[in-house]
Amino acid sequence: MRSLFFRNLFFLGACYSYAFVRGKAQQVPERAHTILVIQTAKLGDMVCSTPVLHALRSAHTASRIIVAGSALNRELLALNRDVDGYISTEKTFFGLVREIRTVHPDIAVMLNPDSSMLASAFLARARCIIAPQIMNGYCPFMTKTYRTLLRLVKTVPHRMEHYAPGEYLRMLGPLGISSTDTRKYLAYSDEADRSTRAFLQAHNLVEKKFAVISPSAGNKIKNWPADRFARIAEQLVTKGLAVVVIGGSRDADEVEAMMAALKKPEGIVNALGVFTIDELKAFIARAALFVAVDT
Repeated sequence: MRSLFFRNLFFLGACYSYAFVRGKAQQVPERAHTILVIQTAKLGDMVCSTPVLHALRSAHTASRIIVAGSALNRELLALNRDVDGYISTEKTFFGLVREIRTVHPDIAVMLNPDSSMLASAFLARARCIIAPQIMNGYCPFMTKTYRTLLRLVKTVPHRMEHYAPGEYLRMLGPLGISSTDTRKYLAYSDEADRSTRAFLQAHNLVEKKFAVISPSAGNKIKNWPADRFARIAEQLVTKGLAVVVIGGSRDADEVEAMMAALKKPEGIVNALGVFTIDELKAFIARAALFVAVDT
């Protein structure tokens, strides 16, 4: 607790001292050579952030769009035409500040509350920072430190219990960008496409419509009972759809529990641990239906 206290004290002291010298990071520049989009949440949140990247690319065709996020999300955004570069946030605070400085961001758009990333972007000299202020709901990342740092940047209300991609798009309002296109934009390699085709052929699914079920979530509080997923899978089979159950190594318990709860396993394929992120994008793109919890 003491180390956390001193870390937060450092964030506030450093940023407010720097603000005294350079001013607040609120004025939107007329031209943005580089736009930094910060999303430090998990895989599903980055998928829901791709409409923001596409809207920025459409409005700023000559700008570089750099994304900051986890190493796993770097793989998710591979080959995405709306992304020109990626900064992994899994490094020391000062290392992150130095790397952000190398891309010289004119604008930084934060999509989720994160006091460390807000301080990093500010000390990395981003000329304009837009950050979310959570409204009408609880968010553990809306700390006192984060709320105090918000006074140095532009803020946009993020409404809890509203559709996340739509709320992310609202963050672009200060840039004069208004978009309601919440379609997700992902890309996959030719190799992933070939691997997907091979999987479909091996399971006689090339000519069949199929559904994908993901019975787990990164946050276990969102999980749904395994037997309910099993009943959905069986019902889909009666409607003429094959079912493929997916998951990574962390999802093994939930996938295995669902498979064990099946009364009629015919037509239901267990693909736990089969696909890479690249292959998963190609596979889901071919599905007729995707079933999951809020993830």
